[in-house]
Order: sequence, then C-alpha cells, then structure tokens
Amino acid sequence: MSVNRKVTASLGDMVGAPAFDPDWSAQAACAGEDPDIFFPDSPGGGVGTDEVALSKARRICADCPVRVDCLREAVKRNHAKGVFGYLTQYERTALVNLAEKQGLDIDDLMGTAA
Repeated sequence: MSVNRKVTASLGDMVGAPAFDPDWSAQAACAGEDPDIFFPDSPGGGVGTDEVALSKARRICADCPVRVDCLREAVKRNHAKGVFGYLTQYERTALVNLAEKQGLDIDDLMGTAA
C-alpha cells in the first residue's frame, strides 16, 4: 500500500467518507444549533478556546451524516476560524499541508474525488 493510500484510508475511516450531496447543509447535525458553538475562538462566540468548548462542537459533528461535505466546503472556502467537519482551523491547515505534500487535492486526500 502506498503512502498516499494509507493517508486516504486513514482519513476516510476517520470522517466516514459518505458520497457528496450538493444539498448537504440541510442534513447537517448542526442545523438549528447556535453558530457560536462552532466558533469558540471568535469574539462573542462560544466560551473560548478551551477543551470544553471544542468538545461541545465535536460532539455535534461526531455523528453528523454530512461531516465530510462540511469539511470539504470549509477547506475549499479556506474558512480561517471555527470547527467544520469535526476539525479546527489548525487541523484543517495541517490537512491541507498534508495534501499538498502528497500532491493531492482535498477530494483526493479524503477519498471522495468524483
């Protein structure tokens, strides 16, 4: 198994890799939740950058059926703040850097390329 395959398999396992749905946001587990929950590091948002705030956002994301779509959208739109698809902005940056090192785009890295 190549390194690229190992990375793709690991990330696909982590996020569940469902098929892309262009109307994914209507199915999101966070629909109807207070958006501040997902921006704990923003002024006026959540309760701060502590682990409690992050855990609250991740609990919502954990079982979300469109977690991969959310993550993909956040990476493609270069969202600088917030928790999207279970990952913080720092984790998304690391993911993008890994993809670039592997010569992959985000869809290839996540194993969801069309």
